[in-house]
Amino acid sequence: MNPSRSPVAKYANQIIRLVEKLRPLTMYEEYGDYFLPVKLHAGKVRSLSRSRGSLSPDVIEAVELLIRQIDTADEYFDEAATADHQYELIMELREVRHLLYREFI
Repeated sequence: MNPSRSPVAKYANQIIRLVEKLRPLTMYEEYGDYFLPVKLHAGKVRSLSRSRGSLSPDVIEAVELLIRQIDTADEYFDEAATADHQYELIMELREVRHLLYREFI
């Protein structure tokens, strides 16, 4: 498989886009504490998977770290999801997290 078409990179891109959509809907401090770390980990996953392929041990390790970062923020996501304007985006972020786990861990 061509690493530039990595399914892991596709999921990482999806997470980055979701976090960017949530940015204007989130307080500055919460964005920095919860969403920005997720985005940074997703960027690392994307770059590693594009350069090394989805099944590289480095990529699998980075995916595990991304999943842990999302899990760390999950309690805040519960609170944020009560706002109608964030609910769908946060549920989609959780869905992508579960897809990554199912397919690559």
